[in-house]
Amino acid sequence: MKHKPYFPNTNADRRAWLANFKTNIAIDGPGLGYSASKITILQDMCDTMIAGIDAADAAKAAAKSKNSDKDTLIKDGMEAMRKEVQTIKANSSYTEATGNSLGIIGSEEIIDYSTAKTTLKLVATPLGIEVKFGLEHCEAADIFSKRKADDAFVFQKRIMHPPYLDKRLNAEINIPELRQYYVVLVMDDEQVGIPSDIASIKI
Repeated sequence: MKHKPYFPNTNADRRAWLANFKTNIAIDGPGLGYSASKITILQDMCDTMIAGIDAADAAKAAAKSKNSDKDTLIKDGMEAMRKEVQTIKANSSYTEATGNSLGIIGSEEIIDYSTAKTTLKLVATPLGIEVKFGLEHCEAADIFSKRKADDAFVFQKRIMHPPYLDKRLNAEINIPELRQYYVVLVMDDEQVGIPSDIASIKI
């Protein structure tokens, strides 16, 4: 029968294995013909590896604590720093050269509008269906919808500030209706990118 490797992969399991070997080699060693000095050497090897595991675990815990402290310091410090940067940029003597010198102007973002695509999330609310999505750096979006009675998707509205709220009532009162939506992003009054995946909801 084929067995898995006897030496574990995790530090906790390795430590337990070494502790067990250290204890039981003293019991089983004499029966294997091991001298007391040989058993002591093996036990010392176990102690050395256990110490290494313990030291690594302690260092990991300390590093985690230090990283947490670092994140807090940066969060608090940058909150104050951003306010100061706003003050600097509002200064009448501020120039772009000053901003570049201080490193407070972000690098220019290059956006490929041909591949821009958003993701929809539909939420039923008391006022209607809320169509949530991001503009993905575009200026607006065209909303398309299809109801049970529609043969194809119908343009609803071009909006600049999502989300979009569809307040239309169901075609048949008190009869559940499947609604489907997709969105096409808009830049410079032209549709760009890739239409979103179709999202559906039954109300």
